Amino acid sequence: MLKQLFSFLIFFLTFAGLNAANVNVNVDIYSTYSVFDYEFIFDETESYRSFSFEKPSDAKVESLISNYGDKIKYSIAGDYIIVNPHTVRNSSFKIRFVSETITQNIYEKNAFELYSNFNFVVDKLIMNVELVENIGNIETFFPRDYRVLDDGSFNWELSNIDREELFRLEFSNLNSIDDIKNNKFWTDNLIIIVSGVVLLSTLVILVLMFIFSSKFRLFNVNISLNRTFKAKKGVKADVKKKIIAEGVKEDKSSSDDVSYDDVQDKVSEEDIEILTKDDLSIEPEKPGFNEEEYREVMARFLTDNEKLVVSCVKENDGISQYDILNFLPKLTKSNLSKIISKLDNKKILKRIRVGKVNKIYLGSRFEIKKEDIKN
Repeated sequence: MLKQLFSFLIFFLTFAGLNAANVNVNVDIYSTYSVFDYEFIFDETESYRSFSFEKPSDAKVESLISNYGDKIKYSIAGDYIIVNPHTVRNSSFKIRFVSETITQNIYEKNAFELYSNFNFVVDKLIMNVELVENIGNIETFFPRDYRVLDDGSFNWELSNIDREELFRLEFSNLNSIDDIKNNKFWTDNLIIIVSGVVLLSTLVILVLMFIFSSKFRLFNVNISLNRTFKAKKGVKADVKKKIIAEGVKEDKSSSDDVSYDDVQDKVSEEDIEILTKDDLSIEPEKPGFNEEEYREVMARFLTDNEKLVVSCVKENDGISQYDILNFLPKLTKSNLSKIISKLDNKKILKRIRVGKVNKIYLGSRFEIKKEDIKN
């Protein structure tokens, strides 16, 4: 009996005499799990071969490292872990745990709780807690004597603590796990998303520039094609007005009952054509076109670019140099001027100055001569 009591006293004094210079605890809280890193630094005080402390609830040991080597025995008794090294004197131990239950309790209780309970006297306890993911806003801290570090973590430094110490963070609101994952996705891929948007916007702008530039060129071509038609239409309209006006004068001299509309109905398209050619001389009659000479010149005397220019003028009589460039965009302005000058000298083309613009027509070489008509 005395022997058993003596052994118990030795065992009690053994644990009561243990001292630790420091215990450092780092906690990283994620949305689905938490990581706990414990570091024990013992001083040179005489000690025995084991120590124990309360581990996080349902936490699993990931690693245990000592300055005496990695092969260290440990055992778990409920919420306590018992480490059995060769000696704890002048030694350091690092132990890592991973727990899903601690994080689950945050969503159930709206709070994070961690108990620090050691079987030895702790000279100094440093606790550092960091929310790695944005779980929510913290409303209450316990113990209240804490500080916020530069990395956003919460830090406590306690000296001569009791055997059991509670650390608690209460949340005012919590973000769901799905929201946290979505926010993390956008944050992690922000650079890729922004780069993609910029590239897509650049591509859209380039496509729009190409489309609008093409439409502008087509618009200019349509203008050149319609100029001749609009000019002739305008001449006919002027002629028609003149005929109507003359008709009104004549009818008024004979009868005051004739209306403007009555005279207008009497004007026919044939009258307009006759008056256009004979009376007003707006557009003189053109000589006949020598098709045979045209084919011979195109086949024997012209280069490919010259053939393109002559063909364009034949289809658009009285076209300007600018409009020819719209039809033949591969030609430069200087090359076109040289071709027109050359063909003008050979009477294949001719230039007529109209205001500030040169109009291009087929030359006299393709006109049918009067003697050929008589024959």
